[in-house]
Amino acid sequence: MTDATVLFAAAQTLHKAGRSADARERCQRLLEQQAQHSGALHLLGLIAFQTGEKAEAAQCFSQAAAQALSDGDGDMALQCAVAAVSAQETSKTRRLFADVAGALRFSQDDRVVRLLLTRALREEWGPLAPLASAAAGVVKARLVAGGNVEDDELLHAMLVAAPITDAELEAVLTEARRKLLIGGGNMQFAAALAEQCLLNGYVFAQTKDETARVAAMRARLETGGDITEAERIVLTCYAPPQNLLVEEKRRAAELPMLTPVTNAPEEQTPWPRWHGFAAAENKLTLREYLAGRFGDVRLAKIPEKPAMLSAGCGTGQYALHLASMLTLESVTAIDLSRANLAFAAAKAQEADLDARFGQGDILQVAAIK
Repeated sequence: MTDATVLFAAAQTLHKAGRSADARERCQRLLEQQAQHSGALHLLGLIAFQTGEKAEAAQCFSQAAAQALSDGDGDMALQCAVAAVSAQETSKTRRLFADVAGALRFSQDDRVVRLLLTRALREEWGPLAPLASAAAGVVKARLVAGGNVEDDELLHAMLVAAPITDAELEAVLTEARRKLLIGGGNMQFAAALAEQCLLNGYVFAQTKDETARVAAMRARLETGGDITEAERIVLTCYAPPQNLLVEEKRRAAELPMLTPVTNAPEEQTPWPRWHGFAAAENKLTLREYLAGRFGDVRLAKIPEKPAMLSAGCGTGQYALHLASMLTLESVTAIDLSRANLAFAAAKAQEADLDARFGQGDILQVAAIK
C-alpha cells in the first residue's frame, strides 16, 4: 500500500475510535502529500462539522466534491455536495450542488436528493436544463414504484424549468395531457404541464380526437361561449395563450432596426423559449474569464470593460448568461428575428440587465452606431 493509503486508513480508524484530533492530523499530513485527496477532504469536513466548525466543514466538503467529480467518482461528489449544503447553505454550496447534480444521471428515488433537486430547480441554484435532465431519473424511479405524475413535486419543478428531453417521460406526459383534456384532473399539474408545452414548442404528439376537442374548445372561447378556468388551463397545454402572443408581437414591433435587413424571416413565436439562469455572484473581467478557460494566453490587450455584441442573439439564453457574468461597458444584441429578440429583451428586463436589442444582420454589423 502507498503512504497515502496507509495514512487515510489510519485517519479513518482514529476517527471511528473517537480520536478526532489525531484523525485530523493524519488527514493534514496526507494532504501535504496529495493536496486534493477527496477522501481526506471529506473526512476533515466531517470532523469539522462534528466539532461545530460549519464554515470549515462546508469548505472541505466543497473541495472534496469538486475533486471527486474531477476524478469521475459521481457518488462521492454527490455525497460531499449534499454535505456541504447541510453544513452551511450559501450561494456557493447551492451552486456546487447544482453543478454536481447536473452532471449526474440518477436511477433511484432518494428522499434527500429529491428535496434538494426540487429546491435547486425552483430557486435556480444553477443552470436549469442540466438539473432537469438529472432529475428525470429520480422521477422515473418514483413512477416505476407506483408514483403519480400529478402529485410529483419534483416533476412539477422540472416542467416549469426546462424542456423535458427524456423520451420515456415525454411519452408519460403526452398521455397525461390527453387525460387532462378528456377527463380533467389536477389543475396545479395542468398549469405546470402548460408551461412545459410552451417551453418545448408544443412537440407532444396528439391524436385526431385531441385535435378535434381542442378546436371545439377554442371555438367556444373565441365566440364568447362558456368555458371554465380549468378548460382554459388545459387549452394552454395545446397552444400558447392569445394574450401572450399579442404581448410578444407588441414587443417585437417596438424594437429598433440597428442595421439594414434584406432577408428577415417570417415572424413566428420565439424559439427556443427558456426559463431562468443563475446570475454570477461576483462578476469577472473578460481577462479573468478567458484566463480561467484558456490558461496562459496573451490577454494584455483585452480591455477591462469591453463592449459586448451578441450577433445572432436568438432568444438570448447564452448571451444574457455571459452578460450577467462579465464586467462590460455595454451590451448590444441583434438578430434577424424580432420575435426572438423581443423574448430576449423581456428576459434581460426580468434579470435587471442593461442591454440594447434591435433587429440586425450579422453581415451588416459595421452599420451599428
